Amino acid sequence: GQYAVLREATGRIGKELINRNYRLAVGSRSVVGWVTLNNMHRVVSETTNDPLFLQDELLPQTRSEACVPLAVGNRVMGALDVQSSSANAFSEPDLVVLQTLANQIASGIQNLRMLEATRINLDEMSLLFKASQQIGQAETIEDVLRFTASALHRTPYVSALLLADKPGLKIVSLNDPEAHAGTQPLINRQLALPADEIARSFSGAQPYLIMNQEEQSSLPEELAEIQQRLGCKQIALLPTWRQKKLFGLIMLGSRLPNQLNSISVQPYANLAEFTSPALEKNYALNSTEASLKRLQVLSQVSQTIAAETSD
Repeated sequence: GQYAVLREATGRIGKELINRNYRLAVGSRSVVGWVTLNNMHRVVSETTNDPLFLQDELLPQTRSEACVPLAVGNRVMGALDVQSSSANAFSEPDLVVLQTLANQIASGIQNLRMLEATRINLDEMSLLFKASQQIGQAETIEDVLRFTASALHRTPYVSALLLADKPGLKIVSLNDPEAHAGTQPLINRQLALPADEIARSFSGAQPYLIMNQEEQSSLPEELAEIQQRLGCKQIALLPTWRQKKLFGLIMLGSRLPNQLNSISVQPYANLAEFTSPALEKNYALNSTEASLKRLQVLSQVSQTIAAETSD
């Protein structure tokens, strides 16, 4: 939604750009930025005369550029960009061909995403449903955490459960399907990350965070270290709340690029959200039980005093 990320490119230079994790902000002063913002094609006939042309050191010979949106209706998925070392290289028939190709690519992407979403939703929603049943029936906070950790251990991702524990967060559960060497020493590790500071990273419009490897600098240092130690190219952070305060984090990690996205993460976000009312319920029950015990003690004391007084 915020960036156009280079996923495929031709030739040696194209591969070099991919290795650099090349991306352009949607709406940026560039041809790709303009196209992905406006969902319209744009042609640069002579790069020296166009203010939107963005020169790249790896492509110094570019003289003209044609860029068409990959879109289905109003939904822009990306852009197809073609460059030439000749000025005025792209004619109207060329644009028709490029736009037709872009439409076919966009349609294929949408169909595959829908198929992927169906497969993921069936598997993940089944896992979520079973876990939510257990969490909903949990009678203690420990049971809520145990059922949550159990669900995470059945995922294909590196997963961890971190709880707010003064003065920071503590890793109480960690699962690694590949048994990576850096996993075990992290269990029960205390992180000097104040829960209030982490909580400010989330909002109602952004209920979870997905961070790529190149965005490590925006992570707190200890979380970035854990991501690097586990060899994850992506991590997702999903909060659980109690009384509007951060209770803990569910962390998902992927060692493959672009595996974590809004579709694959959503079932786990639902799980994280479902644990919050379960925690509230059990805290309320614990509080009620504690109050009843205090009342029973007071009643016993009163009865004892009354008996002693009557004697």
